[in-house]
Amino acid sequence: MKFQKLFLAVAAIVGCSSVFAFDGTINITGKVTDQTCQVKTGTEQLSVRLPEVGTASLNAANQTAGATLFTIKLQNCNPGNGNVLAYFEPGNTIVGSRLINTSTNNAAGNVEVQLLNNNHQPIDLSQNSASAQSSTSAPVNGTEVSLDYYAQYFATAAATAGEVTSTVNYTIVYN
Repeated sequence: MKFQKLFLAVAAIVGCSSVFAFDGTINITGKVTDQTCQVKTGTEQLSVRLPEVGTASLNAANQTAGATLFTIKLQNCNPGNGNVLAYFEPGNTIVGSRLINTSTNNAAGNVEVQLLNNNHQPIDLSQNSASAQSSTSAPVNGTEVSLDYYAQYFATAAATAGEVTSTVNYTIVYN
């Protein structure tokens, strides 16, 4: 009787093995580094105020205006240990490569926010790595590092007057 119960249990397990079949494999790799720059105290929450511009500056698709510098300041870095850069995280404020206007009070129409690296080249927020985004990279030559970026208005069509607001999260990464 015990043998029969054991046989039935084994048969049930073997019969269910197809439930555990797989169609593919995902290989995951990563690296944990001892490079530990920290965002400088007091600059963790940056506010970038774009200048007021007229709709004439953004009267057709793909026009830009109001490029404004902002700097992510890092401290307590290990000098001579590679490069550091910001990775702009995916989120619900990103559409394609830019930030959508999330203003809920008299929002400007047909306007998004575009981020640029320190060479004034667009950062592609749709990419899944900082280097693919064309983010600014800086060598860690000292205990403090500054990463310069720009934000600007981007017209998706002729802009209409109104408020522009958006946000994006970032993570400091190393290469």
